[in-house]
Amino acid sequence: MFHPAGLPAATATAYNPATHKWLPTEPQGISADRQRVALLDTAAGHNLAFQLETADGKLLYSRQNVISILGWSSANAVLVTALDPAGRARLLQISGDGRQTKWIDPLSNATTTWSFVAGHYVWGVALPYPDPDQHREVVRLDLATGAVIDWYAMMPGSFNDSGGGPILGLTPDGYPIIPQLKSDSQSAVYVLRAKDTPTVVEVTSGDEIATSMFWPLQAIGGATGIWVTTSDGELYRSTGRAGLQLVAVANTLHIYSFGGSCA
Repeated sequence: MFHPAGLPAATATAYNPATHKWLPTEPQGISADRQRVALLDTAAGHNLAFQLETADGKLLYSRQNVISILGWSSANAVLVTALDPAGRARLLQISGDGRQTKWIDPLSNATTTWSFVAGHYVWGVALPYPDPDQHREVVRLDLATGAVIDWYAMMPGSFNDSGGGPILGLTPDGYPIIPQLKSDSQSAVYVLRAKDTPTVVEVTSGDEIATSMFWPLQAIGGATGIWVTTSDGELYRSTGRAGLQLVAVANTLHIYSFGGSCA
């Protein structure tokens, strides 16, 4: 985990280890090589102002009405959700040098909320309509072909449709992590590395082994596995094939979000 060590982190939410600076952005706003940062001003009245900068502060690109930063593709482009000229929330790709932009999501997927990008794929959650069950589907957009496929259908009213969101974060190799189903006997998260085939990662230590006590809020991939926070500030880690184990945090601090991948 990162420690500010005197750095001004009060209003910052992501840490760039290349420059040792905290930044007002999501962790996925920092490029893999740490040389580009995507910043989003969400303060009231600031029109969701977005800026793409070099790590040393040179402005490369800016625009308004950007809703969220999803991350960086393998082609060194940053992807965001933004309002298009017709006022629709769509997926926008911005080149790493800020010189090229392109709307890339099919309009037929207008009910999809895009969440994260890694490598060649963008992950989101679609609410098909009309659908009497109102089930949600994790979907994957292929950046090379533009094709969107259904990846995993979530049961209506299930626990994996609540908490911090249907997709909590991505594994180190770029696959979605979602909460488990209510009906499972032991607390867990699901990792979706294969279509329609979730891998269960159970909670094996801590005071939230019982399903009714475990409310995962956010997840992130690190060098040694996955990390998960809960709505009551507990921190869990899974390394290798091990289950999620409660992490003892210094000074009994509560952890609700991540500033970047954990070691």
